[in-house]
Amino acid sequence: MSTTADPETLLGRAARGDRDAFASFYDQTSHHVYRFALLTAGAPEPAEQVCRTTYLRAWHRAGQYDARSASPIAWLISLARDAGPEHTTAA
Repeated sequence: MSTTADPETLLGRAARGDRDAFASFYDQTSHHVYRFALLTAGAPEPAEQVCRTTYLRAWHRAGQYDARSASPIAWLISLARDAGPEHTTAA
């Protein structure tokens, strides 16, 4: 199968338990989340932790995603923003 689905379609499939779709969703979106996490966390290790938490939450909350409210990237960034304080410390 050579067609590539868009992130919104992949997220919908992931909401129905499709792990391969979620893996593709991760592949298509993770660079955005990592870049945001690195900018906010300030270092690679906490940024990676934010990404792990973000995608774990995305897997569990995929069914709650509402395309009318936000793009998949905006939704992920909001999850990352919520996860950030758990993995960063005050300077």
